[in-house]
Amino acid sequence: MLWRLIGGLILIFSYEFTFGQAPKSGQLNLISHDFQRQESLSLNGEWKFYQSQFIDPKTGIGKDPILIQVPKRWDQSGLSAMGYGSYALTIIKDTDIPLALKVPDLFSAYQLYINGELLANMGVPGISKEDEQPGRKHNMVAFGHIKRDTLHLVIHISNFVHSKGGLGSTITLGTLDYMMNEKFINDVYDVFMAGCLVMGAFFFLGLYLYGRHEKMVLYFAFFCLVYAYRIIGWGNYVLHDLIDIPYRLGMTIEYSTFYLTAFFFCLYLKHLFPEETPRKVANFFIYLSLIWAVMTLLPVRIFTRLNEPFLLLVLLGMFFAGSVFFRAIIRGKKGARYSIYSTIGILVVFCMKSMAYLNIVEEILWVSMIGQLIFFLFQSLILSQHFTESWRLAQREAENAAKAKTDFLSIMSHEIRTPLNSIIGTTYHLIEEKPRKDQQVDLNNLRNSSEYLLTLINNVLDYSKIDAGKLELELVNVDLRQFCSNIHNVFKSIAETSNITLNFNYDDSLPAIVEMDKTRVNQILTNLIGNAIKFTEQGSVNFIVSKGILEDSTIEVIFKIEDTGIGISEGLRDRIFQSFQQASSSTTRKYGGTGLGLSITKQLVEQMGSKIYLKSELNKGSVFYFSLNLEIKDELEVSAKRDALKLTDHKVLLVEDNQMNVLIAKRLLEKWEMHVDIASNGKEAISMVESSDYDIILMDLQMPIMDGYEATRILRKKGYDIPILALTASAMFEKATKTSKAGLDGVVTKPFNPHDLFDAISGQLKK
Repeated sequence: MLWRLIGGLILIFSYEFTFGQAPKSGQLNLISHDFQRQESLSLNGEWKFYQSQFIDPKTGIGKDPILIQVPKRWDQSGLSAMGYGSYALTIIKDTDIPLALKVPDLFSAYQLYINGELLANMGVPGISKEDEQPGRKHNMVAFGHIKRDTLHLVIHISNFVHSKGGLGSTITLGTLDYMMNEKFINDVYDVFMAGCLVMGAFFFLGLYLYGRHEKMVLYFAFFCLVYAYRIIGWGNYVLHDLIDIPYRLGMTIEYSTFYLTAFFFCLYLKHLFPEETPRKVANFFIYLSLIWAVMTLLPVRIFTRLNEPFLLLVLLGMFFAGSVFFRAIIRGKKGARYSIYSTIGILVVFCMKSMAYLNIVEEILWVSMIGQLIFFLFQSLILSQHFTESWRLAQREAENAAKAKTDFLSIMSHEIRTPLNSIIGTTYHLIEEKPRKDQQVDLNNLRNSSEYLLTLINNVLDYSKIDAGKLELELVNVDLRQFCSNIHNVFKSIAETSNITLNFNYDDSLPAIVEMDKTRVNQILTNLIGNAIKFTEQGSVNFIVSKGILEDSTIEVIFKIEDTGIGISEGLRDRIFQSFQQASSSTTRKYGGTGLGLSITKQLVEQMGSKIYLKSELNKGSVFYFSLNLEIKDELEVSAKRDALKLTDHKVLLVEDNQMNVLIAKRLLEKWEMHVDIASNGKEAISMVESSDYDIILMDLQMPIMDGYEATRILRKKGYDIPILALTASAMFEKATKTSKAGLDGVVTKPFNPHDLFDAISGQLKK
């Protein structure tokens, strides 16, 4: 079917080629020709040729003319390709319509005369290589001013540099309007096609430079660039109309770009379908194309003689590419099905251009345009599908990497928090047992160090959540003064240890109860106050909470931390809010830290719809401040709820597999006069609930045999509506989804503050 299509196109070309009158014996009679019906015709036929003579263009007289077929090169007519001579054709016409000639590239140099008048030239023809100045481009020759019915056309031509000499291309005669319009269409087509290819090339170069650096994209971009030059630098020679390119340079670029199109396309094919492309065969075409390109550095008459063998090589390469595409289609490669259409398109173009180059047929513009558009369109679709699949795989890999990171952090969180829960819980217990003064200092230091370690862990986990866009705010009612006072008390002993005064200034006009994310605000203030103390060697730190704008049921609360520490230079103020960054490496060595605290603080504040500000002067101190718009809650209602219930005599089931965590939690629960039963896994917990009544269940989530999620789901299915609180050391799970799906009523994260656990239990028992 493909060869039938190509054969049909050849017949169309041949029909157009042979239509109309043809010169015979050096004459062309156009008296009966209707230029209104057929606006152009080819001057292909028998011309008079005067070998090694530049005849007088006025008289047309020369010695021993022979008849020679045009278009036909000298070497095809039994003559030497090198030499000079004159062509003569007498045209008899009977029309006053302005006419013009289109003279294609004749390989070297010529001068064209009509009735003795020099109307066009390309370079300067000569009788020797030294006398000749070759040139290369098309000429449009208008001669409407010549009113005579008989036109004596004489062409002086020479060739001493090219392997092809003589009138080897078709000269076309037609009406001036038609010829100018045809040239305009050809120029627009060339510029349009070249412009599309150049834009496509830069698009693919951008994909390579800013994408995944896939070589097939790079090679296709280079292929588009060299092919774009082939369109405007050869054929219609649009580029030569704009730029005067020296003959030798133009020839080298023209031929080398042809060879490089094959070179880059083979490289593109090799990387596009690496499994389907035989490596040795591909390398064979790649190296041969490169060798041909390098040979353009040889003399013009040598490398131009090698062009026709390369056409055969390109034809073989097309069949090779077709076989690769066919294998890719069979194996279901993305975009491979488009390759068959692109192959047909470029094969038709190649066959037509090759036959036009060999003067078998004339090139038809619209066929060439459609064929090339089909090729580049479907090749672009192949790359598009490949990129779509690559991006899909990259997205899947990124999601898997993010999940692996989340899983790792979840495991590490659980493994670190579990022993940390024991340390903090034991510390709180020992502090409440009225230790000696020297023990009190050690226990306070132990508690502070443990809580600082917990802050570091929370920072890392929150950074991962924020980075994944999964951080959720949990709004609860908070006694604002008590909340701020607790933070002050925690850091007061730390400041005293460093011989620094920590002042607490609270605006008593602030409402007592507000709604906010207690955990996140505590984390923000902990980071800011901890940094202020760490970077202050002498002087004081001021923790100030003041009132801002009051609107309806919301209040603007301004938090400010001032210190007299080392300060921050203006050039480093933006740097300290970046992840894993501190003001300088010397700061890291001297004061330690991960560089995450302020980055987390900034992102948490922004998550709450606000912004953190900094004022600082080097060696004089810093001021960090931000404001939050918090909803005011009913003080009486909240206070009543806080005091409404005690935990005495309530029965609790503690489901926990870690014995140290059991010891810590049981000690606290019994201190609150609760009755405690212990289950070591979810399966055991279900059995105990079925045999006994409990007011609340504290459920660990990661346990052997049956985890807390599964146990909770089974209990809910069985109809138990007992409040179940997750008591877990894992902080990476999705609270809003997993807990609700499993039927959990809330979460308390280990290591927990005893007050937080008490509030969570009492809150559930009040419902």
